[in-house]
Amino acid sequence: MFTQIPFPMNQNYPSRSAVLEKLEERRLLAVSPILAGKNNTEIPLDTDGTQLDYNFVTVRFDGEVQLGDNPEAGFGLRGYAINPLSGGQQQIVIPTSEHQILQDENGDDTIVRFKTEFRARKGGRLYLYEGALRDLNGDDVLNTPSDAIPNIRLEKGLNKPRFTLALRPFVPYDFTFFNKDFFDASPDPITRPVLGPNELRADLASFLADRGLEQSVIDQAVAQFDDSTVQTRVPDATLRAGLLSLYGTDGEPAIDAILGTLNPTGQPYTILGYDTTLPPEVRRAESKLENGRLRLIFKQELADEHYASLGALIAHEVMHNDVGIVQNEEIVAHLVEASVWADHIQTRPAIARYGTPNVTEQNGRLVALLNSGDRLYPRTGILGAPLNNEGNEVYVNGSGLFADDPISFEDEIRQEFEARGVIDGALQANTSPITDILLNLLEPGDYTFENFNTSLLETIDANQRFFGDAEAVAVAGILKMAPQPMNINI
Repeated sequence: MFTQIPFPMNQNYPSRSAVLEKLEERRLLAVSPILAGKNNTEIPLDTDGTQLDYNFVTVRFDGEVQLGDNPEAGFGLRGYAINPLSGGQQQIVIPTSEHQILQDENGDDTIVRFKTEFRARKGGRLYLYEGALRDLNGDDVLNTPSDAIPNIRLEKGLNKPRFTLALRPFVPYDFTFFNKDFFDASPDPITRPVLGPNELRADLASFLADRGLEQSVIDQAVAQFDDSTVQTRVPDATLRAGLLSLYGTDGEPAIDAILGTLNPTGQPYTILGYDTTLPPEVRRAESKLENGRLRLIFKQELADEHYASLGALIAHEVMHNDVGIVQNEEIVAHLVEASVWADHIQTRPAIARYGTPNVTEQNGRLVALLNSGDRLYPRTGILGAPLNNEGNEVYVNGSGLFADDPISFEDEIRQEFEARGVIDGALQANTSPITDILLNLLEPGDYTFENFNTSLLETIDANQRFFGDAEAVAVAGILKMAPQPMNINI
């Protein structure tokens, strides 16, 4: 039993002769014997000497070649990057353009040159499909995954972590890490119960052990947590644990600044605590000089924050010298906070999900920091990086909180404090603990810190060591972010 399918009488089917004629018109695929030889990856530089976000690749062949009729589709460049969400790797297609044939030293057309849309991966595979290249006989020069000849592998390029950074911006795949100041899709922050001293003592010791610190350092931190003099200066157990959580971070000098003499007064702070009467213009905390002694007061609403989050904010606040604030000073202080917070969430990734106002704000700042970096591009930094999105904004599909979409960590902090009436200026930056913490942020070198000015910002961007390449990718993964070109489905 079968069903007869009616023949559509109104459809014009080609005759057999017409089909044969069409086949004869097609160029039958013939493969050229020409093979690829050496290749080179050029890194173009901007006028200020910084590396640009693309390469020019040249490939030599052992015979003369010409471009095919569709080189954009025919040249298939691939490279493996780290998928921060899984920790595994993902193959990335690197689009190419500006294909041209160059002459070699003998005047023969044996060199192909093209531009990559983003920086190329060392060891990346270049495939040549139909339409890319032909020899002078018109036969296709092919090198595809199914061919027996060896793949063309780029001899120069970026390693895997740095190639991953070249694919930025990082975009979030889980908005619960942030708040609506950064992304409209984020939920409202939550409150948390305040832990007691015994819980905090035990958790602080465990936290510092997770960081890999020596037992002697952990014992010292616990002893300071219980010390009566320290308790007089820092009576709140959460703030005390937060201060001592700075061991092993770039902000560690803040401990001696608060409890010792590493500050302009040469004396310990009189108090590190909370106050319900801070003026409205104080967002989170205020550092003040009174009667020749420093004091640091936090807003009471921060009392339920994770102690590690407060520790990062303490490191921020000791960067202020209490002679006023300027935008550049705030940029550096926020960088210190972000660097410490990045250390903390690498030590214990779960605290990035704490969900409180300060934690979600610190997570949001890390988005801007991870998507910045000019002088060491494609490494991270604080100035504007050439990102793979149209507006170069660090918050892709951000909330629109700022007058202009921020294009760097520096730009985001500057816009915020400009809106709050803080001037752009230069204040003294050559006192402890400011210089001590700055040296922790930078590669070893002979630095002179005079003022919080644009020169200092450029020095930080050109010499940072707060984010290694693999570390930056790992932090992005903790915050469930991945480079935009990966377009991951989860």
